[in-house]
Amino acid sequence: MTVGTLKLAKGLVEEIGPDKTYAAYEYINTNNNEKMYAVFTLPELVDIYNSPFVKEPVLIFSDGKWVD
Repeated sequence: MTVGTLKLAKGLVEEIGPDKTYAAYEYINTNNNEKMYAVFTLPELVDIYNSPFVKEPVLIFSDGKWVD
C-alpha cells in the first residue's frame, strides 16, 4: 500500500500490526518527483526495486521495527 506521508505509513504499520508488516520503504515517485511511502504486508511480493516509478528506495521498517 502506498501513502504520501511517514505519519500515514506508521499508522498503517500500527493498524496492520508490526508482526504482520514485512517492510516499509521511503522513495521518490518518478511521475511527480514527490516522496512517497510503501508498506508491504506478509506474504505480499515486494516489487519496489522492479517498479519504473520508484527512485531511490530506502528501507525504513523491517523485522518488526523502524530502521534508524
